[in-house]
Amino acid sequence: ADLLSDNSNLITGVYNIASLCSDGKNEKNAFRKIIIKELPLRRRAIYISCASTSQTSVYKLDSTNSLSYAFGLSGDFIGSAIDSKSNRLISCGAYTGKLKATKLTDFTEAWGENPVGVTYPCYRNLSSSNGLFIVSYSNGNIKGFDYSGAQKYSAFASQGVYYPIKSALSTNYLLCEQATFLAGTKKLVLYTYPAGSGKQEMNFSGDVVDLFAKDANDFFVFYNQGSTGKISLYSSAGNGFSYYYPYPISGKINSVVAINSSVYLVATNDGIFQYTYETQNFTLFKAGIVAHKLSYDASSNEVLACEGKTLHFYELNTAMQVNTCTTNDSIVDFQLQYNR
Repeated sequence: ADLLSDNSNLITGVYNIASLCSDGKNEKNAFRKIIIKELPLRRRAIYISCASTSQTSVYKLDSTNSLSYAFGLSGDFIGSAIDSKSNRLISCGAYTGKLKATKLTDFTEAWGENPVGVTYPCYRNLSSSNGLFIVSYSNGNIKGFDYSGAQKYSAFASQGVYYPIKSALSTNYLLCEQATFLAGTKKLVLYTYPAGSGKQEMNFSGDVVDLFAKDANDFFVFYNQGSTGKISLYSSAGNGFSYYYPYPISGKINSVVAINSSVYLVATNDGIFQYTYETQNFTLFKAGIVAHKLSYDASSNEVLACEGKTLHFYELNTAMQVNTCTTNDSIVDFQLQYNR
C-alpha cells in the first residue's frame, strides 16, 4: 500500500513507522522501516527587493514568470536571506530598517527587532549559514537566529573598538571580518562553533565581498584591495592565508556565488567569471554585464545575475541567457524560494 506524507521537507533516508491497533480492549504495536525519497528540488518563486524613494519594495516572481508586488519594508535596507522550509524572508536595515522575518504565506511579520542607536548603524551585515541567519551588530554582537527568531548562536567582537561585518559559518568555526570604528583597521577573527568563543585572529587588509566554508576548518575569502579583486584561503590550523590566487583578477569583485565547494562564479566590473580552485582556472563566463548580485539555482542549473533594474538568467553549462525580468526600480537584492 502507498503511504502519503504532506511533509515536503523530508529528506531521502530510512524511517521507522510505528502503528497501534486497538479493539477498545486489546492493543497491538508494530514497527516497520521504510525508505523515503525526497521530493525533487523545485523553485517556487524569486523575491526581488527594489529600492524606491520611501521604502524597499519586495516583488514576487512566480513559477510562471509573473511579477507582482508582495510587500514593503520601511526604513533603510542592507540585505535579505530566506528559509524555504519555513516560508520566511528575513530582511535587515542599518539605521532605521528593522531586522524582521516576513511570512511568505500572507506577507505578515513573523518576528522582528527594532534598530537601536543613531551614531552608528545598528546592523552591519546579514548572512545565512547552516540553517542560521547571522547578524552583525555595531555593538560587537554576532548573533545567529533560526527561522522562528530564537537565538541559537552568540559571539562578540571587541566592544567599542571593533565591529563585525561579513561572516561565514562552517561545522566547526565562524570566520568574521571586523573593523575599528575610527581608523578602519581590519582583521579576520575565528570563533568556535557552536560555543562562540574567540579562538584566534589575523591582521587583514582589504574589503571582504564574501566568505565561504571550504570544509569544516578552512574558508575561501573573496575581497578587494582598492580596485583589485583577490581570492585567498584562510587556514584555521595556520591562522593565516595558506593560498592566494596567483594571477590578476579582471576588475573589482562585486559578488560571488558558490556552485560547489571548489567552483565559484565571480561578478566583476569586467563581466562574470568562473573560478575553479583545483585547476586554478579563472575563465570568462559572461561578458558585457556588471552584475552586483549573483545566485545559483541548483534546481534548474541556472545562474541569476542582477544589473540595475534587470535580473538575468543564464544556463550554467553554456552561459546562454534563458530569461530576464525587469523591474521599475533598481534591484538591491533577491532570494530564491524552493519547495523544501
